[in-house]
Amino acid sequence: MVRRVPYGIMNYAEMVRKKGYFIDKTRYIERLEGVQNPVFLRPRRFGKSLFCSILAYYYDICEAHRFEELFGHTWIGQNPTETHNQYIVLKFDFSVIAVSDDLNDTEYAFNRHCTGRILETWYSYPDYMESAPELAPDEKASTALSLWLGYLQKTGASQVYVIIDEYDNFVNQYITSH
Repeated sequence: MVRRVPYGIMNYAEMVRKKGYFIDKTRYIERLEGVQNPVFLRPRRFGKSLFCSILAYYYDICEAHRFEELFGHTWIGQNPTETHNQYIVLKFDFSVIAVSDDLNDTEYAFNRHCTGRILETWYSYPDYMESAPELAPDEKASTALSLWLGYLQKTGASQVYVIIDEYDNFVNQYITSH
């Protein structure tokens, strides 16, 4: 079977569906479970975003029904950890946040993005959000996150697995514009 090189594909499920060429690095998932707050430092176009997507699908409780489809052909699919598909996954992609010379504009864009992702994640897990308090889209990110996590903790929902992709976006944009 001929496999395509999935250049530019950062969504793991899409890569699997398109049968893209894939070097299985899922063995690192087991190792990462022993590391608190891992940070991946690699050059551009080195697969960080794709690996973040792999982690999201692996840990997401809503993707449990697709585990065999997505991971059956991988090392971690044949050697799953106890924590696979056990979390609510909150994923931020800071590459979409515009950096401005005006710090207030950048802060507004950051808060808007983060609160938007919290709300989107909130709606993706309706079974856990039955009586959750409302969040406004323009809520500060720290307030929205605190309210949301506090609600989840009170209701005994699954833990949240946080993934931050392109965490260095602000510095990169600032450096290239100055």
